[in-house]
Amino acid sequence: CIETTQPPASPAWWTILCALWLGVALLLAGGFLWSHLRSRRVYNASLPCRDGFILDWLADHPLRRPVQARISARIAAPLTYGVLYPVILLPARMDWEDRETLSCVLAHEHTHIRRFDALRKVFLAAVLCIHWFNPLVWVMYALSNRDIELACDEAVMKGLTAPERRRYGETLLALAARAPRGLGSLAVTLCEEKKQLKERLYCIVKYKKSGPMVIFLSLVLTAAGGACA
Repeated sequence: CIETTQPPASPAWWTILCALWLGVALLLAGGFLWSHLRSRRVYNASLPCRDGFILDWLADHPLRRPVQARISARIAAPLTYGVLYPVILLPARMDWEDRETLSCVLAHEHTHIRRFDALRKVFLAAVLCIHWFNPLVWVMYALSNRDIELACDEAVMKGLTAPERRRYGETLLALAARAPRGLGSLAVTLCEEKKQLKERLYCIVKYKKSGPMVIFLSLVLTAAGGACA
């Protein structure tokens, strides 16, 4: 009986693919984490807001979670961060006497907090890290971030009059400076991308409140879709 030695088996392709998937996923997750930690340094250097108008506005719009307003000289546009203890971070160079602009900013950021948009961005980042190999997920990530801002604008405009909506659009234009953004940005900013600003302004100008018939038809179509599912 002649013993034969078999060559060592080569690694299975699925093992190589799993290693590649895990490596890229960890790389992306590390990028998000690094960007978040870098942003936290800016957040931690901010100062509490003592403006009476802002404090009164927040007191008049309470949430179950405590909302804090802070000021930073290292940002150019307002943003919101935090989930359990949300913070509205305002640039130090804002015109603190312009109460109408402050009201628009607070309404926008307060809506982000109420809708848990910061948590949505964390979830989207996690999905992107896990499904990085799927190009459709990258498209979903970009479109979902855009839709977060569009949905927030729509929610704010529901409680505004026509002149107030115009003022809201003017506020977006005035604060369309460079805002913290990029792959790892998990904060929710007022002006996420300049290229999206045109679409947001168009939606503001064309915004119309849904009438009773539109709402009724939407409910009927939703019910019909559920019945056919």
